[in-house]
Amino acid sequence: MENTVQLQREVGLVRAVSLIVGMMIGSGIFISPKGVLLSASSVGMSLVIWFLCAVISSLGGMCFAELGAVVPLAGGPYQYVLHAYGNLPGFMVAWSLVVIMKPGSVALTAITLGTYISDYVVAGDCAPPREAVQLFAILTVMLIAFVNCVGVRLASGISVVFAGAKVIALMVIIIAGLVKVFQGQTEYLDPSVSFEGSSTQFLGYGLAFYYGFWAYGGWDILNSITEELRNPSRNIPLAIGIAIPVVTTIYLLTNIAYFTTLSPTKLLASSAVAVTFAERTLGSMAWVIPLGVCISTFGHLLGSILATPR
Repeated sequence: MENTVQLQREVGLVRAVSLIVGMMIGSGIFISPKGVLLSASSVGMSLVIWFLCAVISSLGGMCFAELGAVVPLAGGPYQYVLHAYGNLPGFMVAWSLVVIMKPGSVALTAITLGTYISDYVVAGDCAPPREAVQLFAILTVMLIAFVNCVGVRLASGISVVFAGAKVIALMVIIIAGLVKVFQGQTEYLDPSVSFEGSSTQFLGYGLAFYYGFWAYGGWDILNSITEELRNPSRNIPLAIGIAIPVVTTIYLLTNIAYFTTLSPTKLLASSAVAVTFAERTLGSMAWVIPLGVCISTFGHLLGSILATPR
């Protein structure tokens, strides 16, 4: 009798939603607003692009929800291409994901996290040493790999905690922005002026969508762990239908908050938009936002390393 590996179905709806939110909210919302604004050339159009990216991501999520129900196997895009087009295209998808795309993404995200951790631990007011950044990046990847080796229950449980923590960090930004709105600081959000100077270049909008989609990436994580979901035909579409609107609302409110305090010129001049916003609004509590970036990046890494082996 042939032995087959059977994955345990340990992920319910709450953890599924947390995995998607944790995967989507990475470092993108803290960095992408600058790229979207630079490419769209106006505040109003940048907000429109953030919304359109959410709509397109929702359509992609619906497609993947249907595919997850039709092909209820772990592996995500690899399984879908394998079943639709055969072994060779399926192998090429798996090879590109495992050898190039996922390792490169994990390495870049880990270096980003290592940089922020180094700023806290060893750097002070100086630039962090490259060796320290690399060390923290390696240790982070090793820690997350260990967590995933222990089991999907532990990894998904941690993702619930980190998803909540990163949402709280963004809520700090949103609440600070709402306070500014009630104080009447909506100069750059006035529809009569917010679309002035909007780009007329097709390439510019292409780049704007690229930055936006980077921030929204991760809604497909459940399709990589379909065999470990309870009732996947119900929970995949339901989790996607809950998570994407939640993330969209958070992203739009966060961008609005940025523009209550930062002019387009100041936002474009900032190397870390969220940190600059925090320095101008939170005073001595500004350290909360860099910590939130670390938490968001760690949660994104956790989800990525959880999904890739599947």
